[in-house]
Amino acid sequence: MTALTQAVLGGLVGGALVPYLTYAKEKRVARSAVRQSLSRVEQLRRARTGDPAEAERFRATLAAFEADALSAGLCRAVVDVYAVTASVAFDSTRLARAGSTPRDREDRGQLPGDLAAVVDAARELAVDTIWRPAYSAVTRPVRLWSIRRTAELLIDAEDPAADWSAWRERELRPNGGLRDIRRRRRATAKAAVTSAPVREAGPGGGALRAGSD
Repeated sequence: MTALTQAVLGGLVGGALVPYLTYAKEKRVARSAVRQSLSRVEQLRRARTGDPAEAERFRATLAAFEADALSAGLCRAVVDVYAVTASVAFDSTRLARAGSTPRDREDRGQLPGDLAAVVDAARELAVDTIWRPAYSAVTRPVRLWSIRRTAELLIDAEDPAADWSAWRERELRPNGGLRDIRRRRRATAKAAVTSAPVREAGPGGGALRAGSD
């Protein structure tokens, strides 16, 4: 192999490899930033400061996490599920702390066990999506379905210790609005076919409208 050939091959390999390594490094840095943002959300979600401004700080931190996660290329469904379950957990914790005395607030500042399990499952899915994207891509559909289905069952149970208003405000059923449009369109088309006048064969084989002389 001549020196010229080696130089050409080295240039080709370097030209393909360097951008890939740069992209991979940038991706790791972006995902690391998302993980740190997620940790900040979790810290505020679990905080018990009693500060009236904590809700505003939590919402702002959660919005920053969503922006960082989507910019880093995380699955939108995973980000949405985590964001809404974290909001439900935060609201429910504040509700639980609304006791009549400081001691009541301390004792009642815990999430119900079933709700805590849903929140933990959403957080673990988000973490796996950040650090193990290939694995999470395989398990994601089942895990998302499990989280959504369990949340719907808990909502139906109407536990007074849980505040699900954030879940209701953000419809998590995928493409629910588009599905409703399709259903309306199909119903309209079906109604049009059903109400269309029936045609009957005329004397010459032609078609006559129903009721025509």
